[in-house]
Amino acid sequence: MDLSLHGLKKVLRRRLPNMTPVCAPVDRRFPFPDAYFDVISTVFMVEHLPPDALARFYREARRVLKPGGKLVVASDTRFYDAVLHPLERLIKTGKYVKNDPTHINLMTPKQCEAGISAGGFNLDQRVIHWVAGRHRIIRGLYRLLPAKFAEALFSTMFVISADRGVS
Repeated sequence: MDLSLHGLKKVLRRRLPNMTPVCAPVDRRFPFPDAYFDVISTVFMVEHLPPDALARFYREARRVLKPGGKLVVASDTRFYDAVLHPLERLIKTGKYVKNDPTHINLMTPKQCEAGISAGGFNLDQRVIHWVAGRHRIIRGLYRLLPAKFAEALFSTMFVISADRGVS
Protein backbone atom coordinates (compact mmCIF):
# COMPACT_ATOMS: atom_id res chain seq x y z
CA MET A 1 0.00 0.00 0.00
CA ASP A 2 1.33 3.39 -0.90
CA LEU A 3 0.15 6.94 -1.27
CA SER A 4 1.65 7.20 -4.73
CA LEU A 5 1.08 5.31 -7.93
CA HIS A 6 4.80 5.78 -8.64
CA GLY A 7 5.76 3.55 -5.71
CA LEU A 8 3.22 0.91 -6.65
CA LYS A 9 4.39 0.84 -10.26
CA LYS A 10 7.91 0.05 -9.02
CA VAL A 11 6.53 -2.94 -7.12
CA LEU A 12 4.50 -4.14 -10.11
CA ARG A 13 7.59 -4.01 -12.38
CA ARG A 14 9.26 -6.54 -10.10
CA ARG A 15 6.50 -9.07 -10.83
CA LEU A 16 6.52 -10.46 -7.29
CA PRO A 17 4.06 -13.27 -6.65
CA ASN A 18 1.15 -12.91 -4.19
CA MET A 19 1.35 -9.10 -4.02
CA THR A 20 -1.74 -6.92 -3.66
CA PRO A 21 -0.69 -3.34 -4.49
CA VAL A 22 -3.22 -0.73 -3.36
CA CYS A 23 -3.05 3.04 -3.73
CA ALA A 24 -4.51 4.36 -0.49
CA PRO A 25 -3.52 6.49 2.50
CA VAL A 26 -1.51 4.20 4.76
CA ASP A 27 -2.53 6.10 7.89
CA ARG A 28 -6.28 5.45 7.55
CA ARG A 29 -8.52 2.41 7.70
CA PHE A 30 -7.21 -0.14 5.22
CA PRO A 31 -9.68 -1.33 2.59
CA PHE A 32 -9.37 -4.96 3.75
CA PRO A 33 -11.29 -7.13 6.21
CA ASP A 34 -9.87 -8.24 9.56
CA ALA A 35 -7.27 -11.04 9.47
CA TYR A 36 -6.76 -10.81 5.69
CA PHE A 37 -2.95 -10.89 5.19
CA ASP A 38 -0.17 -13.25 6.26
CA VAL A 39 2.57 -10.60 5.99
CA ILE A 40 2.71 -6.81 5.71
CA SER A 41 6.04 -5.24 4.83
CA THR A 42 7.01 -1.62 4.64
CA VAL A 43 10.22 -0.53 2.98
CA PHE A 44 11.29 3.06 3.58
CA MET A 45 7.75 4.16 4.40
CA VAL A 46 7.53 4.73 8.16
CA GLU A 47 9.87 7.74 8.07
CA HIS A 48 7.33 9.55 5.89
CA LEU A 49 4.48 9.42 8.43
CA PRO A 50 4.04 11.72 11.42
CA PRO A 51 4.02 9.83 14.74
CA ASP A 52 0.23 9.84 15.17
CA ALA A 53 -0.34 8.53 11.62
CA LEU A 54 2.35 5.87 12.15
CA ALA A 55 0.60 4.70 15.34
CA ARG A 56 -2.67 4.38 13.37
CA PHE A 57 -0.80 2.46 10.65
CA TYR A 58 0.50 -0.09 13.20
CA ARG A 59 -2.99 -0.58 14.67
CA GLU A 60 -4.49 -1.09 11.21
CA ALA A 61 -1.68 -3.44 10.18
CA ARG A 62 -2.40 -5.55 13.25
CA ARG A 63 -6.13 -5.57 12.44
CA VAL A 64 -5.68 -6.85 8.87
CA LEU A 65 -3.00 -9.43 9.72
CA LYS A 66 -4.05 -12.99 10.36
CA PRO A 67 -3.31 -14.42 13.82
CA GLY A 68 0.40 -15.17 13.85
CA GLY A 69 0.92 -12.85 10.85
CA LYS A 70 4.15 -10.88 10.45
CA LEU A 71 4.91 -7.18 10.13
CA VAL A 72 8.29 -6.27 8.60
CA VAL A 73 9.51 -2.67 8.77
CA ALA A 74 12.63 -1.34 7.02
CA SER A 75 13.79 2.25 7.40
CA ASP A 76 16.77 4.54 7.11
CA THR A 77 18.12 6.05 10.31
CA ARG A 78 18.48 9.73 11.11
CA PHE A 79 22.29 9.43 10.94
CA TYR A 80 22.18 7.99 7.43
CA ASP A 81 19.70 10.58 6.21
CA ALA A 82 21.41 13.59 7.80
CA VAL A 83 25.07 12.69 7.33
CA LEU A 84 25.93 9.72 5.14
CA HIS A 85 23.44 10.10 2.30
CA PRO A 86 24.24 13.79 1.64
CA LEU A 87 27.97 12.99 1.84
CA GLU A 88 27.54 10.11 -0.60
CA ARG A 89 25.67 12.37 -3.04
CA LEU A 90 28.32 15.07 -2.67
CA ILE A 91 31.08 12.60 -3.52
CA LYS A 92 29.18 11.16 -6.50
CA THR A 93 27.83 14.40 -7.99
CA GLY A 94 30.05 17.13 -6.58
CA LYS A 95 26.90 18.89 -5.32
CA TYR A 96 25.41 19.15 -1.88
CA VAL A 97 21.81 18.00 -2.00
CA LYS A 98 19.48 18.58 0.93
CA ASN A 99 17.84 15.62 2.59
CA ASP A 100 14.43 14.40 1.52
CA PRO A 101 11.95 16.89 3.06
CA THR A 102 9.34 14.13 3.32
CA HIS A 103 11.48 12.27 5.88
CA ILE A 104 9.66 13.67 8.88
CA ASN A 105 9.92 10.75 11.30
CA LEU A 106 13.39 9.21 11.15
CA MET A 107 14.01 6.91 14.11
CA THR A 108 16.58 4.75 15.75
CA PRO A 109 15.85 1.01 15.74
CA LYS A 110 14.84 1.22 19.43
CA GLN A 111 12.36 4.03 18.73
CA CYS A 112 10.81 2.05 15.89
CA GLU A 113 10.55 -1.05 18.07
CA ALA A 114 8.75 0.98 20.75
CA GLY A 115 6.15 2.12 18.21
CA ILE A 116 5.66 -1.39 16.85
CA SER A 117 5.23 -2.77 20.38
CA ALA A 118 2.76 0.00 21.25
CA GLY A 119 0.77 -1.09 18.17
CA GLY A 120 0.20 -4.49 19.79
CA PHE A 121 2.95 -6.51 18.10
CA ASN A 122 5.44 -8.93 19.62
CA LEU A 123 8.96 -8.07 18.49
CA ASP A 124 10.59 -10.94 16.69
CA GLN A 125 13.88 -10.01 15.03
CA ARG A 126 15.99 -6.99 14.19
CA VAL A 127 18.80 -6.49 11.71
CA ILE A 128 20.83 -3.31 11.87
CA HIS A 129 23.09 -2.15 9.06
CA TRP A 130 26.12 -0.30 10.35
CA VAL A 131 28.62 2.18 8.97
CA ALA A 132 31.55 0.07 7.66
CA GLY A 133 29.32 -2.97 7.43
CA ARG A 134 30.51 -6.27 8.80
CA HIS A 135 34.15 -5.43 9.45
CA ARG A 136 35.26 -7.29 12.64
CA ILE A 137 37.05 -4.36 14.24
CA ILE A 138 34.12 -2.02 13.66
CA ARG A 139 31.62 -4.59 15.01
CA GLY A 140 33.78 -4.95 18.11
CA LEU A 141 33.83 -1.18 18.58
CA TYR A 142 30.03 -1.03 18.39
CA ARG A 143 29.77 -3.69 21.10
CA LEU A 144 31.94 -1.58 23.42
CA LEU A 145 29.64 1.42 23.12
CA PRO A 146 26.28 1.75 24.85
CA ALA A 147 23.70 0.30 22.42
CA LYS A 148 21.56 3.45 22.38
CA PHE A 149 24.59 5.59 21.47
CA ALA A 150 25.92 3.17 18.82
CA GLU A 151 22.51 2.83 17.15
CA ALA A 152 21.89 6.59 17.08
CA LEU A 153 25.28 7.48 15.61
CA PHE A 154 26.47 4.54 13.53
CA SER A 155 23.48 2.65 12.14
CA THR A 156 22.44 3.36 8.57
CA MET A 157 19.22 1.37 8.29
CA PHE A 158 17.34 -1.36 10.06
CA VAL A 159 14.79 -4.11 9.47
CA ILE A 160 12.48 -5.14 12.28
CA SER A 161 10.02 -8.01 12.19
CA ALA A 162 7.20 -8.59 14.63
CA ASP A 163 4.27 -10.93 14.88
CA ARG A 164 0.64 -10.10 15.50
CA GLY A 165 0.19 -12.80 18.08
CA VAL A 166 -2.62 -15.32 17.97
CA SER A 167 -5.31 -13.47 19.91
